[in-house]
Amino acid sequence: MEYRATRILPIAFLGFILAAAAAFGSPVIKLKVTAEIANVRVKPFIGSNIVRQFPEGTVLEAARKEGEWFLVKMEPDETGTISGYVHESLVLALEDIPITEPVPAPVVEIPPVEEVEKEEPPPAKAVPRPKATQPAPVEPPPSVYEATREIMVAAAAESPVSLFLWGGGEITAVGDLNDGIQGLADFYADQIHRPAGGETAPLRTGLQYGGEIGFKLLPRLRLSVGAEFLRASKKNVLAFAGDSEIPSDLTVKPSFSAIPVHLTLAYYPLDFLYLKAGAGYFFTRAEYRYVFTHGDILRDWEGEATASGAGFLAGIGLDLSLGRYFCLTAEASGRYAKISGFSGTNAYRDEISTEPYLETGTLYAFDVRTTSRTAYPLVFIRNGKPFESGVENAREARLDLTGLSVRIGLKYRF
Repeated sequence: MEYRATRILPIAFLGFILAAAAAFGSPVIKLKVTAEIANVRVKPFIGSNIVRQFPEGTVLEAARKEGEWFLVKMEPDETGTISGYVHESLVLALEDIPITEPVPAPVVEIPPVEEVEKEEPPPAKAVPRPKATQPAPVEPPPSVYEATREIMVAAAAESPVSLFLWGGGEITAVGDLNDGIQGLADFYADQIHRPAGGETAPLRTGLQYGGEIGFKLLPRLRLSVGAEFLRASKKNVLAFAGDSEIPSDLTVKPSFSAIPVHLTLAYYPLDFLYLKAGAGYFFTRAEYRYVFTHGDILRDWEGEATASGAGFLAGIGLDLSLGRYFCLTAEASGRYAKISGFSGTNAYRDEISTEPYLETGTLYAFDVRTTSRTAYPLVFIRNGKPFESGVENAREARLDLTGLSVRIGLKYRF
């Protein structure tokens, strides 16, 4: 027995040395992240918590591979985590993956020795069967929202300049022009003692189109410079009831156009949602056409005047990504602007004039009183402030551009 012990101890020590070398001498596996974002999880399955994320191109070090997962080493963070599992579909091994299965201890034959006493051999130990392992689930692709968000975040981070082109509709208050056409219809109904065939429909809606260039100031803040074109027009034809032998009717057509040039700031609380506010300068044109006929009588006025002034605007918008550089943008905004000081020319014709009479001056709004003592608001271009008998409350007419706009267009990020 003493002879056997002296032979077995060196052999056991040699096996321990070889096993330790196999366990601690395995080389490090170099990995490169090939996905846009690689999730590192606590355990090697898809439902495990994410402890770290690495962007595309990051080089990682893995201690070993377990099924379809690599155990990677990391710098400790505030939680103390220094390792985790990343799926093989998200990385590329930069070198051959070493075999990490344990190396069996060498078999050493022991020469038979003479037994002094016959001993029963120890009972054989049952070798446990390896457990069947389920295949590791494949990392699912990111959802549509996550993919869109990643595209928009990457585009916003890399795009210092953007171009937005749009078209849409708008609603405007207008103001004095609408009051003037209704007042003229009531004035003539009183003069010829016939009721007008209904009320005039006010000028309210129009079309617009434009564009702006945006510059990134901060990750979620952009400065934009833009301009747009607004246009609205409304025609009314009123027939006065009464004697059919003397037909009477009135045609009124107010219109306006404006070119606002604006400077705005847009803040993105979310990657696809922004709030904007700013100031603008409005270059505007106001126009009217009044044509009254009563038998052989003709009264025809056509005026056009221009003015400019400042205003303010604010709105909210949504960006829907169409790729890395394009997105579909929908925006709703409000504006405040009241423009006065219009100057221009009025052309007047009647049944006896062969050439129109031109009058250059200012666009005025004033009230006219008739024998019925009712005041009717009118709007005309006059070469001086109206002061005739029956005229009161004369002032410079004002175009109220306060209203709402809805825009839809494409935004391109450079």
